[in-house]
Amino acid sequence: MTSYALFADPNTMPSEVACDVCGAECAVEHAVACYRPWTRGRARWDRATCPRGSAEWHDTVERMRCEADATASARVRRLIDQDIEEILTAQGLRSAPAP
Repeated sequence: MTSYALFADPNTMPSEVACDVCGAECAVEHAVACYRPWTRGRARWDRATCPRGSAEWHDTVERMRCEADATASARVRRLIDQDIEEILTAQGLRSAPAP
């Protein structure tokens, strides 16, 4: 499991970025030297890293969001979204729905 991170061209990412997975405020580093396969070597990128990114549930939600984006079925997408909401609620990141 790896920590969740977003990458952008150098000095283009805002100083405050919310995680696409859980909504937490990410730590933003500007013009970080790192290896990206598509650049064939080292390059400079802005990087936003979620403080919850190494949690197993975070990785699960990230993968589920990718699956929801890739599916052509609206019904499957709704089911995946319900599962994601249950996971986020269990982590205290959403309020539980009223019975």
